Amino acid sequence: MNMTRSLSAVALAIGMTCGPALLAAEGTDAPLFFEGDMVSETAGCVLANQFAHGDVVVFRVRVLDATGAQLGDDDLASLTVSLPDGQSFDMHYGGHPPGDDLDFYWTVTWMIPDDYPTGTLGYHVTATGKDGATHDWAPFHMPPSTLTIIPG
Repeated sequence: MNMTRSLSAVALAIGMTCGPALLAAEGTDAPLFFEGDMVSETAGCVLANQFAHGDVVVFRVRVLDATGAQLGDDDLASLTVSLPDGQSFDMHYGGHPPGDDLDFYWTVTWMIPDDYPTGTLGYHVTATGKDGATHDWAPFHMPPSTLTIIPG
């Protein structure tokens, strides 16, 4: 088994057993590893997957290379969250919480429009390297952890 497959297998096993989404990007000689979640901006960055119309979703993502080094805006050209309706949002790399900089990762916010359809909503993240190569990642597709829009 080559090193890429070994790293992919380990990442998949960790992602399935530890809860955070940690998966190797497919189709690349240099895998990237993604950790991501969603929090509520209005509830003080509390982990959530259910959001009502008018709520602000904060997508948070950390990207690591095969050595475990974190990749920021000096390393990647962009990181983008895409929704199935075609909307996409450029993420920004920085310290969090603002002013304290206890941790560094990529974020973007999205306010759910009042007329947005309710139900589960898949999304995916695309990392674009400085060389133009892209790596895609999507969180788990299980309803309890999928972004869910509820009436509100």
